[in-house]
Amino acid sequence: MRGMQMMGMGTLGLTLLAGCVSPTVHSERVDVVHNPELLRSCTLKGEGKYTAVGEKNALTMARNATAERGGNVLLVLAINKGESLTTEVHGKLYACERRP
Repeated sequence: MRGMQMMGMGTLGLTLLAGCVSPTVHSERVDVVHNPELLRSCTLKGEGKYTAVGEKNALTMARNATAERGGNVLLVLAINKGESLTTEVHGKLYACERRP
C-alpha cells in the first residue's frame, strides 16, 4: 500500500511539473524552424540545450531563452526523449529581421 502511495505521489509530482513552464510575452513571438537555410541573413545569438518534462515544456523553455537573448527565431537541431518523461531540445537562437 505504501508503495502505491509513493508511486501516486511521483505521478502527481510529474503532472504538476509538466504544467510549470509558461511562455513569456516575448517568447510567444519566437518562431520555431527546422531548416537552417531560412536563417542565412540572421544573427546567431546563442545555442543551448533545454530539458523539461514533456516536449512542449522543453520547447517553451527554448523559446523563452531565445527571447531573453534578443532572438526571435529558434532553430531546432535535435529533440531527444530522455528518461523519466523528460525531453531535451537542442537549438540555436537567432535574431532575424521581421518582414512586414
